Formats: sequence, C-alpha cells, structure tokens
Amino acid sequence: TGVATEKIIKAYNAILRGSAVMKQPVLPETISLIHSESSLDGYIIGTKEDQKSFGEHDIVYLDLGKEDGVVAGNSFIIYKKGDVVTEKTTDIEYTLPSTTIGRLLIIDVKENSSAAIIIDSIEEMHVGERIKAETK
Repeated sequence: TGVATEKIIKAYNAILRGSAVMKQPVLPETISLIHSESSLDGYIIGTKEDQKSFGEHDIVYLDLGKEDGVVAGNSFIIYKKGDVVTEKTTDIEYTLPSTTIGRLLIIDVKENSSAAIIIDSIEEMHVGERIKAETK
C-alpha cells in the first residue's frame, strides 16, 4: 500500500490525519441483481457517514472490489460467525451455525473496495461485520 494526498471538497464528519478517504459513490437510478460467479468473503470496513452502528438503507464500504470480481448488482449476506461451545460432560467443542443478520447490494465498485446499500437488516450492525457473496 502506498501513501496518497487528496483534496477534500466536502466532509460529513471530522477528518483526522491518517483517516481513510473515499469518493462519494454516485447512486445509479436502477441496478440489476447479478449473482456472483464465485464465492467471495469479506468485511464491512466503513460507512458513508462514519457511523458507529448502522442498518437498513445505510451506505457501507467493503474490502472487496473489481480485483476480487465484484460488480455493481452483486448481493451479499451479512452474517455473524457461530460461537464455539464446549459440551460440559465430554469437553468436545462444537461450532454453532452462522446467523444471517442482513443483506446488501453493491452500488459502486473500485479496484480494491466497493460501496453497497444495506437492503435488509434484522439487528444493529457495526464496522467489521462479515459478508459473503450470494452465488447462483
């Protein structure tokens, strides 16, 4: 990774030295749903307005982009990984299933990142949530 210098024209919150800077995505009028051709896993790495928590209709940024095969129209599930539990009598560990907490739709794609809108959520979400592409 390199270092870049940007001229900030408009900011939605305070910006500190070293803060990540992203261009505001231009929202298209319509987006066709395109299922991913491959299995992609990633994370939500930020929000449009640097929110602490977010949900349905919020814009988020992802750590996946064109280089990973992401295109506008891809949909992803947002999920929480299942907890590991230990059975008390045998000390055997089991991993509980993951829980889907929402869905998002890709609206803008860059080389190594993308912007998406959350189209469904069942609970409050935070930066760092896991995502998985919905495939055919």
